[in-house]
Amino acid sequence: IQGDFINNQGTINYLVRGGKVATLNVGNVAAMMFNNDIDSATGFYKPLIKINSAQDLIKNTEHVLLKAKIIGYGNVSTGTNG
Repeated sequence: IQGDFINNQGTINYLVRGGKVATLNVGNVAAMMFNNDIDSATGFYKPLIKINSAQDLIKNTEHVLLKAKIIGYGNVSTGTNG
């Protein structure tokens, strides 16, 4: 991505291929928006990033998921100061 990237509460799904994941490269600013809401079906917070078949990743190796000049995180839950 050449410019900015805004993830507004969406889940980034990474697929494992050959024991690795492809890095999401953002040329400028990446913003990750999240909230404090718990999914009633699972009892967990909604993830920003999900790695499918994480057990297939090459062990003891650094895996870079997101690379950008600046990565910001913002809590957009109602009633927060995030």
